[in-house]
Amino acid sequence: MTNVLRVCEQPVFRRFWYPVLSTDDLADDPVAVRLLGENLVLWRPEPGAVSGAVDRCPHRYARLSGGWLDCGHLVCPYHGWEYGSDGVAVRIPQLDASSAIPSKAHLSTVNSAERYGWVWVCLDNPLQPIPEIAEFDAEGWRAIREPESAWACPAPMIIENNLDPAHIAFVHRASFGSPESPHVPIAEVTTTPTGLQSLYEVPVQSRPGDEQPTTRRTTTDVIGPLLAVIRIDYPDGVVHTMIKACTPVDDTTTLQFQTVLRSDSEADRPAADILAFDAQVWEEDREVLEPADPEYSLDLVDQVHLRVDRPSIEYRRMLARLVDGE
Repeated sequence: MTNVLRVCEQPVFRRFWYPVLSTDDLADDPVAVRLLGENLVLWRPEPGAVSGAVDRCPHRYARLSGGWLDCGHLVCPYHGWEYGSDGVAVRIPQLDASSAIPSKAHLSTVNSAERYGWVWVCLDNPLQPIPEIAEFDAEGWRAIREPESAWACPAPMIIENNLDPAHIAFVHRASFGSPESPHVPIAEVTTTPTGLQSLYEVPVQSRPGDEQPTTRRTTTDVIGPLLAVIRIDYPDGVVHTMIKACTPVDDTTTLQFQTVLRSDSEADRPAADILAFDAQVWEEDREVLEPADPEYSLDLVDQVHLRVDRPSIEYRRMLARLVDGE
């Protein structure tokens, strides 16, 4: 297999924003996270603010995530060095008050921000901003936060799986698909300024909380390499939109973040129904994706493709352009 994509080895992936934890999980203590093979530490220098850096004190390389906060300063647990919100050392206990702090006493900081209830990190100069999702917090929409889930497979495989209508009939035969309806239309795929968009319509056997057959019109916007906004329109006017972020912990481990936006109310369809449905769907996907060969190739001759695979093909072409710097 040629041209295998390993995201940790491609610098361009460091230039996109990824959620790394829920904002609720960042409170009074520093938190360790891992992104693209890098160990990071996040902390709150003050309420409502977030700072991030490589999880390594420049003094003796201790893990700063094992430290604590003192008046918003990140304190190293080894020798008590303190760092401000910008990662610059503000106090070294071993120095006299009159001694200058060494200029190299600073952390390797990373871009960090909060949006949509998540803490986001970008390791390098961002190529795109964190996307605007108009329905989030808009009147007439509700947000259902789903639990973060760890997947033992490369992040691009999860995005591609969500672009693939052909697997529904078989992988999800116990939830909303049926092997008796294997034929799906060839999706419309267009290139967008931030990635690509796929559109298809398929019959399904059920939807969250409702076991009656219906039709799903699915519009998937892939924004950057590993974020998808998936809008599902049903014939009765209900809209179910998934914000799905696939954060690459490393080349073979992915942390999935997902929030569902619904145009109906809790009385119309309880959030518990949405959560239970998606939990089942994820497990069905996991049973196929995690045991699969993790070698994700961008060379289109390495695997057999059909016309119905057009979204997957265009997604791999998009990734290849990113890697090639186009």
